[in-house]
Amino acid sequence: MLCCSMNFDFPLIFAGLIFSSVGLVYFSYGRRMKNLNLLFCGMALMIYPYFVDRMFVTIFIGAALSGMPFFFRWW
Repeated sequence: MLCCSMNFDFPLIFAGLIFSSVGLVYFSYGRRMKNLNLLFCGMALMIYPYFVDRMFVTIFIGAALSGMPFFFRWW
């Protein structure tokens, strides 16, 4: 028995692709504008789908990380 099983569910892969694409845009824009908030949120959005294997958790984390730059814009 394997200790870690991979879940190759199409909706999970598609959600990871969407959030990674948003992360790439955040990362590129954050690097160009020298905005560390966008830069780190973009890196996190591109990396986290590799470690999450539940659809609800993927959408929750992706939505939270996608909205974080807009929330912290006023800080």
